[in-house]
Amino acid sequence: MKIVVGVEVGRELVKALRSARRRTWLATPFVSCSIIEDLPPNVDGKIVTSPDSDLAKGLCTPPPNYSVKILQNLHAKLYIVDDRAWVGSPNLTESGLFHNIELLIEVDDRDELFHQLLNVFDALWKLATEPLFPRASQRIGGIRMSEPIIVLGKYRVLRDRLYTKTHEWIKIEGNVGIVGITDYAQSKLKNIVGVELPEVGKEVSKGGRLAVVESIKSVEDVYAPVTMRITEVNTRLENEPELVNKDPYGEGWIAKGEVVRREELDDLLTPEKYAELIESEEK
Repeated sequence: MKIVVGVEVGRELVKALRSARRRTWLATPFVSCSIIEDLPPNVDGKIVTSPDSDLAKGLCTPPPNYSVKILQNLHAKLYIVDDRAWVGSPNLTESGLFHNIELLIEVDDRDELFHQLLNVFDALWKLATEPLFPRASQRIGGIRMSEPIIVLGKYRVLRDRLYTKTHEWIKIEGNVGIVGITDYAQSKLKNIVGVELPEVGKEVSKGGRLAVVESIKSVEDVYAPVTMRITEVNTRLENEPELVNKDPYGEGWIAKGEVVRREELDDLLTPEKYAELIESEEK
């Protein structure tokens, strides 16, 4: 057993996260986007976190096979990666309410304590609310979470991003936001024949003009959902602007940028609210 005082997430834990083959179970109040970037795909992934976590706020998204649940008053830290465990509190209980000093405890899977910690994690999982990011294969309320919302039988709204009232979407990956226009927007524009892309390195304020989309019907501005510093643009659109029509949520993305003011994400529409907006505009 190894005990290290004053360590939040040690190098050995990060290394274990990156190389996990079987499972990654995390119970911690503050899941940062940097930890999300270290999560291995294609393992049994479970995360319990608090409402104040970056993850809970939608600032980053775990791999699709991870389930995330929210637990109020979560203070203790428990990381289980394959057959090892790290504990961030000497007073970890099933309620997870106690946290005195920062401790990192590593136990071998032969130690009975490891099996006790598995039981503690299961107890935390049961105490938590409905999943925030259910696995794509999971059904909540009869809905498969990988399926888009279909509005009025024809407009797709994906569940893994946020939306604006002017019909842009943004998908958060770590500190970067990917931006494009929605399926509803491209359908209203009809055949898109040109896209004016932003300049890499430029900072665009929330609501500022990010790009210009030209169609046979009209020319429309694309607005930045949040303040962002452009890091990459989809140069394919210069020769293939029709990608915005064919795949607005995928290959038709417009720009990527570092999110400058994360609090602005709180002003955006959830998929459900955006679907309601479309319905109201179609009346």
